[in-house]
Amino acid sequence: MPAKSPTVARNDLQEKILLTWQAPVRLVAPGNRQIYTTAIVILSLIGIIFAIAGEWLFIATLAALFFAYYLWSTIPPENTEYSLTTWGIRAHGRLYRWTEMDRWWLDTKWGKPLLSIDTPFRFPPRLHLILGTAKTKNLTDIMGSYLLMEKPEPTPMDKAGTWLAAKFPLHPPTQ
Repeated sequence: MPAKSPTVARNDLQEKILLTWQAPVRLVAPGNRQIYTTAIVILSLIGIIFAIAGEWLFIATLAALFFAYYLWSTIPPENTEYSLTTWGIRAHGRLYRWTEMDRWWLDTKWGKPLLSIDTPFRFPPRLHLILGTAKTKNLTDIMGSYLLMEKPEPTPMDKAGTWLAAKFPLHPPTQ
């Protein structure tokens, strides 16, 4: 019978929570009646073109997308808990390990602070976590010790989206 080896406690095997905060699971755009009116007018014009072409499935798809947008923008999101740990980031009941992340940066959208993280995977290619009650200084110190803080250059698709949003604004500007 082999002798039992002594149990060695290693600190790197235990997950330690470094920072925890509460925030909504998704952003909600500041909305008003004009957004829905504009969207209905645009979709009606596109729907007329598709009706002339006889593309009824495209019309049904557009109606379903508008209905989903209406639901997402009117139903408030639930809050969840985000945690930075020694193993990675816990969000939405899943652990994203530090080895699964490339770089990070802080951003804002609709007046809300975001933590954006690039991953080398197809899904999810980028994580966007709402900061909510988190202190930016603590978060910056912890994230900086594990990952590189670097905001990537905008891709052609990012530039096109920014241009389109500037030319055809659906949401009122935020200060």
